[in-house]
Amino acid sequence: MNIRLWDKEKKEFVSQKDAEKYVDKNKVMQDSFFGLTLAFTFEVVLSTGFYDQVKFDQIDIEEREAWLASGRVEGDWLGHELYIGDIIKNGLAYLYVIKYDKQAGKYFQERVGKSIERMDLRFNDKTRIGNIYENYDIINSAMVQK
Repeated sequence: MNIRLWDKEKKEFVSQKDAEKYVDKNKVMQDSFFGLTLAFTFEVVLSTGFYDQVKFDQIDIEEREAWLASGRVEGDWLGHELYIGDIIKNGLAYLYVIKYDKQAGKYFQERVGKSIERMDLRFNDKTRIGNIYENYDIINSAMVQK
């Protein structure tokens, strides 16, 4: 399962390579006092295993070039991988935030401003437009417009 680490102090995501290093270090140090500082500095953001419906020819040129430079081909593209906290937009332009229900053991999308409106992630035509860490302004502006 893929992860991202959000650095709470620097307010940025750590690179995937560095994230793997920090997580390994945390596993080794989990019983030590110093390992606890990792939990306070970073928030682990888990992949849902789902993807949005953005096609390869719809992504910007920089992302396309980076994808191809990594040794992958256009046919490998499944869409943007979705993580907890991602903000997605459906075909009707409604905004949702991806969350995890611990009791039910599944991921869901919750409509912004409508906490009672939840949908299974498998449903809905969706496009990732940001995340709650770097793009909280998207949520704020959606709430103001309501």
